[in-house]
Amino acid sequence: MILSIANTLCSIKNKELRELCSSFGNESQPDELQYTVISIKAVLLDAESKHQELEGLDWIDKLKDAVYDADDLFDEFITIAQQLKRMPGARSPKRQGISSPLRTIRFLLLIREETRHYVYEKSIIGREADKEAIVGMLLPKFDTRKENVSFATVVGMGGLGKTALVQLVFNDDRIKEAFGDWMKWVCVSDKSSLKEIFWKRFLLVLDDVRNENSELWFELKELLALGEKGSRVLITSRSKKVAKAIGNCPIYELQGLSEDSSWELFRRMAFKQGEELEDPNLVDIGKVITKKCANIPLCIRVIGSLLYGQDKNNWLWLKSNDFAKMRLDEENGIMSSALIFSYNQLSPESKSCFSFCSPFPKDYVMKKDVVVNLWLAQGYLVSSHEDQSIGDVGEEYFSVLLRRCFFHDIERDEYGEVHSFKMHDLIHDLAQEVAGKEFLMLTYNTNHFRGGIRHLSTASSAFSENWFSLSYCSNVRLRTFFQLYSFYKTSGDVGAILSNCRRLRVLDLHDLAIETLPNTLGKLLHLRYLDLSCNRNMEMLPTSITKLHNLQILKLCRCEKLKQLPEDMSKLVNLRMLDLDRCHSLTHMPAGMDDLKCLHTLTKFLVGGGDVSSRVKKGELIDLKALVNLKGGLCIEVGEFSTKCKPNVVGGDYIKNAHLKALEIKCEESDDCSVHETLLECLHPNHDLSKILMEGYQGIKLPTWASLMEASLPWLVSIMLTDLNELQHLPSLSGLCHLKYLQLLYLLKVEHIESDAAYASVLMTTFFPSLEKLTLFKMPQLKGWWRGLSWVEMEAGGGCLVNDNGTDVILPSFPHLRELIVGHFARA
Repeated sequence: MILSIANTLCSIKNKELRELCSSFGNESQPDELQYTVISIKAVLLDAESKHQELEGLDWIDKLKDAVYDADDLFDEFITIAQQLKRMPGARSPKRQGISSPLRTIRFLLLIREETRHYVYEKSIIGREADKEAIVGMLLPKFDTRKENVSFATVVGMGGLGKTALVQLVFNDDRIKEAFGDWMKWVCVSDKSSLKEIFWKRFLLVLDDVRNENSELWFELKELLALGEKGSRVLITSRSKKVAKAIGNCPIYELQGLSEDSSWELFRRMAFKQGEELEDPNLVDIGKVITKKCANIPLCIRVIGSLLYGQDKNNWLWLKSNDFAKMRLDEENGIMSSALIFSYNQLSPESKSCFSFCSPFPKDYVMKKDVVVNLWLAQGYLVSSHEDQSIGDVGEEYFSVLLRRCFFHDIERDEYGEVHSFKMHDLIHDLAQEVAGKEFLMLTYNTNHFRGGIRHLSTASSAFSENWFSLSYCSNVRLRTFFQLYSFYKTSGDVGAILSNCRRLRVLDLHDLAIETLPNTLGKLLHLRYLDLSCNRNMEMLPTSITKLHNLQILKLCRCEKLKQLPEDMSKLVNLRMLDLDRCHSLTHMPAGMDDLKCLHTLTKFLVGGGDVSSRVKKGELIDLKALVNLKGGLCIEVGEFSTKCKPNVVGGDYIKNAHLKALEIKCEESDDCSVHETLLECLHPNHDLSKILMEGYQGIKLPTWASLMEASLPWLVSIMLTDLNELQHLPSLSGLCHLKYLQLLYLLKVEHIESDAAYASVLMTTFFPSLEKLTLFKMPQLKGWWRGLSWVEMEAGGGCLVNDNGTDVILPSFPHLRELIVGHFARA
């Protein structure tokens, strides 16, 4: 982690910084500090390779402190230099500046000592017999046991795939049939109530249990005795002592894979498709390496993924490497040397990203975008070339860690992108070990804060009890304060926190019932990530927030009473994310939003509305034209315009150059329907938009780009049109090849979906080729799909008759439709 910061410092080339130092007679000091940091990289590399031997040594800790101080100093100087460039009247830094940390680092270089190394992951191959054996232990047929609830334990060292195997069992159709809805999976950290399964025949899985206290197991048995006869509790553990503590219960000892299964798993992980057929020598080398993995699935995955795409020299090097001197003890399981080995092949930046996952609890579902934004805030994302965006760097680092099996259990969103993931508990152990004492997870038992802590997370409601300890802790060098769970506790002494923790890069204050924030927030010069979401009673942000020149992520979602953003939001030129989702009281956007050209995520943009008599300058829809980096989803809310206040519209194609996936357009009622038509005509979304929703639009006709969706938005997957009360004609949609979901709701004046019968007949062979779900609701004037097409012609084309309360509507046949929802066609 510290090495990646040193790398960043070494690469800084900032003209404004040098000009600033020159004006104070310190022109050479940035170069001196940079040269010194380059010199200590060798020490840091050595310390990285001998982590366990040197972790905690005083000189190493002081060296890290000095590098962090240098990083803070560089950051401060660069920030001031950039602010001076934008605002010549800004305050300049004091002269003493760089020399103190520079002297400290030089002194520490004289104390150089020697330092140590690291690697690791999982699979489900060759476990058919194991699965059948455990299923047989659980099925309640021919059960001769007297107890209502019986226990069984799967025991084996870490990395054998106990959890994966039991997941297979848990999802087996025979098990589901036997236990029905009363199946529950509980990780050791899960605090879920078990009351819902009482009086039922249930299957309860307790994963990764380590408690060997027989008295506690007796109490649990008493509690679960309320289950119906035939109930089962299946436990996974690394320790036989746990099974003995439970008492009289069958134990299934999981062994390593067979040689054939081990090779099959390695082959899948290490070879590209068909690669093993092209180079038999590589196969021979691979089999030697596989044997070194001791038939342990996690080790095979880690080592195999490490070799994927590498040339033969790397395979030979790994074959001769002595990573196989592994310690297979029952307590710790997998050979830590294999995990450390894989870890050490990562770049310094990837290592930092990996170790930054350590503040999350075991079995925690991590959201990818949150984790990548945390990496960004810490400065771990470094572009390898000028054309590579920081966002692409984050994707690259995540992909590397995923490919190396450091992450698993991924879930994808509707666009196929990774949404969330977990870490295997052994991988998590490694992350915590390499992170060292810079990280602390706040729990009920935490009653003091070590001086070396840089990153603090809260994993329980202990946050409120320990808040004041942190508030009055002097000289706190925290870079991260992050809440993992939401408890809606008191906001505590936020002012004290902000005063003491001036080096914060990440500050998470979500869901703390905050009503106001002190202006001292603006003094957090280094802050990149600020989460104020779910503070439902907060009406205003402090004006000083716009002094946060380095702020990149600002989360305000669910701040339901937030009325407005600061007028000079345009000063936040480095902002990449502004989340305003569910800020229902927000009335307008501030002027100058077009200056925020770094924005990649903007969830909401408001046009019009608010107090018409107010002299406050407001943002205009045209501001979006400058935001060409927008991605993800955007909701445009069009407020009410008075006859005296018309929208400012110049040019068009306002979001044509963006990279949005989804667009929502929501309009308030307006006496002048031309306002909506004028505004929306200028939008013209990007060509590859996937999802569009229009609600409340009062125009008689759709904007040109929407009337020609088949040509302008050919990649649409989902369309929803609702409450378009004045709309009379819909665009042709049947040729949209990728459209899966079409919802038409409350279209009160639409008589036909498509108006050109001749054109429709041409399209009969390619009619809605992908449509899976169609909803037609509250369309009282609807007569049929195509204007001018008779029932006889419709019937010949495979059409069907839908009757709703005595009203007949003729609908065509859709080749792949799975769900049809129709209703309320009846005319009043």
